[in-house]
Amino acid sequence: MAKRSLSALIVATLIAGTAAAADAPKAPAGYVLTGETKHCLQTRRIDSLRIINESQILVEMSNGEAYLQQPRSCSKLRKSYAFVYDATMGTLCDTTAITLHDTTPDFGLTGVCIFDDFRKLEKQSAAAD
Repeated sequence: MAKRSLSALIVATLIAGTAAAADAPKAPAGYVLTGETKHCLQTRRIDSLRIINESQILVEMSNGEAYLQQPRSCSKLRKSYAFVYDATMGTLCDTTAITLHDTTPDFGLTGVCIFDDFRKLEKQSAAAD
């Protein structure tokens, strides 16, 4: 019986590890993940928030830094979506709720997402290509 329980535990661990690896963010083209994260960014330093695919947002800062944002509890993102968030505290944090609005002729509320940690990106050098 103990052998069967151990086997089940190993299989469960392998499945959980595979799921975690599948959820691990991938850097957008032209960037690499540095491993550094931030919990908050100052909104006055943010140049742009750009949806790059169905699950990721590229945050570009005025000082040239870039961060990857992969919101939690979010439906698929579309490039036609605009963000609305409360910036009264001057920061965008890993707990910030953003509201998505579709900017196409069918304009309307499309959902709410919760930001996660901001993962720092570094531009890939031409030699790395």
